[in-house]
Amino acid sequence: MIQLWLASSDWTIIGILILLFGASASLLHYLCFRTATREFVLSFSGVVAPFFVMAATIFALTTALLGSSVWQNFRDSSQAVRNESQAIVMFIDLNQALPQLQGYGLIKLVKNYTRAAVEIEWDSLKKGKKSKKADDELIALLSTTILAASTPGIPDAISRSLMKSVDAIVLARTARLSLINSKTDPARWVCVILLALLTQIGIIAVHLEKSRACALALFITTITIVVALGLIALTDAPHSGVVAVSIEPLQQILRE
Repeated sequence: MIQLWLASSDWTIIGILILLFGASASLLHYLCFRTATREFVLSFSGVVAPFFVMAATIFALTTALLGSSVWQNFRDSSQAVRNESQAIVMFIDLNQALPQLQGYGLIKLVKNYTRAAVEIEWDSLKKGKKSKKADDELIALLSTTILAASTPGIPDAISRSLMKSVDAIVLARTARLSLINSKTDPARWVCVILLALLTQIGIIAVHLEKSRACALALFITTITIVVALGLIALTDAPHSGVVAVSIEPLQQILRE
């Protein structure tokens, strides 16, 4: 179930969560109030509310830690795109400000790379892969920039600024690609799911007397679990799904 969950995307994840915890809640309620097992279940009555609170509290803390990790990965991925966009804009501004560099076509090369990153590589990132086309365009940009920076007559200050700006693009793309497979370790999801199931059992343990009250408590708890874990799971794949990192900063460069 965990592998299916982590391999899924979009609203399929929500469906899996609803199926898993809805089925567990229904099964627990059925076993507790079924005539054949009722007497055995009532032998466990007397569990006090603080016992349930302990399980729910540990689940909440573990979910918060998991969510913090997932959202940090998401923010890092978003920041990597913004950093790359800023590096490209600075490179373009530098070339526009220096007439000595106009003959090398560096602005065209950097826009070719940006187009490959937006139109080709972004779709590849959803599959956990980078684009060879973007690699080739970046290599062409880097080699031409090195040639321009080493041309006789180019002041050292301009040469250093040019190399620094293209290095910033390379580093920004490297940072973006390093976050392709930043999904959470499955073991952490297993831990959170087990704690969620224990929370449902805790709810049952303190509502053994009345069927309707138990059903309502289970319903509220299950919806809470699905909403909390669903939001985290939808954000766990920064480059795909309903909640995904925006490519808008790089697209803006091509429009301008």
